[in-house]
Amino acid sequence: MYCFRPEHIQNLCDRAIAHEQLKALGDVWIGRDVVIAEEVLVPPSRMLVGVPLVVSSKDFPNIDLTRGALNALRWSVRSCLAQSGVEVLFHQSDMSEMAIRDLRKGRSTLAPVAIINHSPRPILLEGSLMRFFWVNDRRRLRFQLLRQTLGTGLVIDGEEGAEWTYGDADLEDDLLPTIGGLDPALNKDLCIRLRLEHKFHIPESKRVFCVRSKADLPKFLKPINGAREPHFAVGETAKVQLGPDYAAVIELGFYRDGQKHIRSPLIDPGFAGPIRTETLGGLDHVEIYLYRCNSRPSS
Repeated sequence: MYCFRPEHIQNLCDRAIAHEQLKALGDVWIGRDVVIAEEVLVPPSRMLVGVPLVVSSKDFPNIDLTRGALNALRWSVRSCLAQSGVEVLFHQSDMSEMAIRDLRKGRSTLAPVAIINHSPRPILLEGSLMRFFWVNDRRRLRFQLLRQTLGTGLVIDGEEGAEWTYGDADLEDDLLPTIGGLDPALNKDLCIRLRLEHKFHIPESKRVFCVRSKADLPKFLKPINGAREPHFAVGETAKVQLGPDYAAVIELGFYRDGQKHIRSPLIDPGFAGPIRTETLGGLDHVEIYLYRCNSRPSS
C-alpha cells in the first residue's frame, strides 16, 4: 500500500496555493523559451535522461516557486523540434532543493529533463528547446461559449462535419445519469476536433540533422504518399486563424492502441495557418481546447 510522506502532502498544499496565485494572473500564462545548457546528440528512437536546461525565475510565472508550484505548470516543446520527433519529459521531483532555492532567489540554475527522439535519424539539439505555460482548465471555453467563439476567436478554413467537428466527452449514454447527476448536455461541445488532412515523415538516415527553425523542416520532412504510415508522423489540419486574445492547447491523452501526440500542445494567440501536430501510432485527428487570454475569474 502506497504511503504519503510529509513532503508529498506539502507538495499538494503548495500546488493548491500555486493554482490560486496563477488564477490571479489570468486564464493563460505563457513563458519564454528555455534553452539547453549545451548541445546534445540524441540517437534515433532513443531517450537521454538528465539533460540540463538553464532556467531562472524569469522562465516561470510571478508566484511562489515551490516544488508543488512547478508541478502545476505544463510545458510545450518548440514546434519545429516536435516536428523533428523531439519530445521532452520534465518532472519537478528531478530538481534538487538547492536548484529550487536558487529559483526563489532569482538565480539561474539547471533543470534536468529527459529527451526522446522519435525520428529514425540522429538529431543535434542546441539553443531554445521548450516553454512552460499554464491555462485555467476550469475556465476553458465550452458549450455555447465555444460555439460563439467560432468565426471570431477561431476561424477554420473548412466545413463542419468534413474538416472539423465539435468534440464530446467519450462516454456511453447509459453512463451519464440525468436525474440528480450529470446532464448529458454538459458533455457536448467540449473541444474542436480537426481532421489531419496531410501526413509527413522523416526518412530513415544515419546522417545527423539539426533544426533551428521551421524554415529547416522541408529539408527533412517528406510527404507520406500512400505508403504505410510510420510510428512517428506529422499531420496537418486545414488552415485556422486564432484571434489575438485566444490561445489553444492540444489534447495529449492516449487514444486507442496507445496513439498520442508529442508534448508540444501550445498554440499561441494570433496563430494563422495549418496546425501541424506530431503523432505516434497513426492518429488521424487533433483535439484542441480554447482559452480566452487576459481574462480573470470574478471574485
